[in-house]
Amino acid sequence: MRVLLGIVTSDRRLPGGLALLLIVGLLLTPAAPARAVVGLGNDNRANALLWEYGHTYGDSTADATNEAGETGALSGCDGPQPTVPSSAHSVWFRFTPSRTAIYVFDVTSAGFDTVLSIETSAGSTIACNDDKVTGDTKSKVAKELIAGQTYYIRLAGWSTASGAYIMTMRALPPMNNDRADATYLSTSLDHAAVSLLEADTETDELDPPGCEYGMQQTVWFRYHANSTGRLSITNHWVHGTRMRLFEVTAGDPQVMVCDSYHDGLTGDDGLINQYVTAGRDYLLQIGRPSGGSIQGGTSISTSFAASLRPANDSFATPTTLTGSTGAVDVEAAQMTTEPWEFPLYGATVGWRSAWYRWTAPSSGTLRLTFPPNGQNVLVWADVAYPELLDRDGLGTITYPPGGGHLRTVEVTKGTTYRILADWRSPASFTVAYVFTSNGTDDTPPATAPRQVTAPSVKVKKRKAVVSWAAPADGGAAITGYTLTLQVKAGHRKRTVVRQVDAGRLRVVLKRLKPGRYKVSVSATNAAGTSAPSPVVRFRVR
Repeated sequence: MRVLLGIVTSDRRLPGGLALLLIVGLLLTPAAPARAVVGLGNDNRANALLWEYGHTYGDSTADATNEAGETGALSGCDGPQPTVPSSAHSVWFRFTPSRTAIYVFDVTSAGFDTVLSIETSAGSTIACNDDKVTGDTKSKVAKELIAGQTYYIRLAGWSTASGAYIMTMRALPPMNNDRADATYLSTSLDHAAVSLLEADTETDELDPPGCEYGMQQTVWFRYHANSTGRLSITNHWVHGTRMRLFEVTAGDPQVMVCDSYHDGLTGDDGLINQYVTAGRDYLLQIGRPSGGSIQGGTSISTSFAASLRPANDSFATPTTLTGSTGAVDVEAAQMTTEPWEFPLYGATVGWRSAWYRWTAPSSGTLRLTFPPNGQNVLVWADVAYPELLDRDGLGTITYPPGGGHLRTVEVTKGTTYRILADWRSPASFTVAYVFTSNGTDDTPPATAPRQVTAPSVKVKKRKAVVSWAAPADGGAAITGYTLTLQVKAGHRKRTVVRQVDAGRLRVVLKRLKPGRYKVSVSATNAAGTSAPSPVVRFRVR
């Protein structure tokens, strides 16, 4: 029961019985909050009163009139009286739904025989009702209304009847409000609307451990995989909604990914990007987090790409690395997020993770080099279950002068380590690793690259092309080059340092000012940086 805090009436004095009816009726109605119509400002269609969703309205139609040409005749109505020869004393409301749904307009209290109808903005009647059921002369209309379109609601009396009324409006819950009524999920949706209006929380609502707790007002979609591949679902309003994907082929639903509400690639759009297996069934849960918008929704886009899941996309099936040195290309676009990664990273989700395993041949130091653009590499002593991993892993991160990030981990002979490489972006990246023994094995330790030979310089007008040959890498992959340029113009001297990717052996220097120049190049790997090449001098006139 709701308590009426206040009621607005017109300056016109209402009969005492009417005032009492309004107050009692509004106290008992379940809709909220209640409002009385101000005077008869809504006597004409052009002055229809704006209906705010969730409110109840009441007044009297006794002084209302029909407009010119408003006969009030209706046909094809729902209920026991499909034809209304005439109706009068009409009042009008207008309503623009924010979500597409079936809306129910219900005259819950009236002292007269009512007639209720809905019109489009163009004036076409799309729904009407005289009597709810035989013997009940109050009216009730249910109709699907489209989001963003304006509709007009007309309440009148049969023939010349009039009097006091109370009218409510509410949307029906979505068809897929319950898990058992999940609707089919297409894989070709483009910003398809998903309404949570009047959706509720089931008594056995799925709220798996490790996910953001307290999903409410949920709706459900089902998906049967006809082929194996990657299913992608984008949530376009992440601030008020969350998504979770479950596999339900056999037994209890198993969560695959939860609360994917932010992704570095798509900005504020949430992204589920998961592999599904042919012949298996899945459920998508969409709802609001605890404390989110009470009435809302979102829109989603979906796609499917037939492909096989890389083996090392899962913690359970890592790729084994061998030897003291090497490099791996991480194909981030093919990787996904496992459900337990949400509690591992906290609020940072949407990562694309690849897993590796490496066993130390002896005690020493493992160095892993990777790019500095948001990629991440973590190392742990191997464990049987991912829940035993901590957030920080082993070792420390440093920033070598040749560019990139370097994680250094002290390792113990015979111990197996678990390595995670991930990135929010779908682009690929390279992780190079080099192991240096502390003297207990025969593998020669990696060293910094050999010195780069003197570079070649070709000058044309105000441009210089500097090229060089890759030196011996010292037993560890070269991760970058450093080009140092010194210029003397008049009495002024200046030094410029440029970092160059490992795959480039040529740099074009443009818009050079007249003067004398010196250039040298050094190479960097996980073990260190080489000595600079011999200096090459050139002149720009």
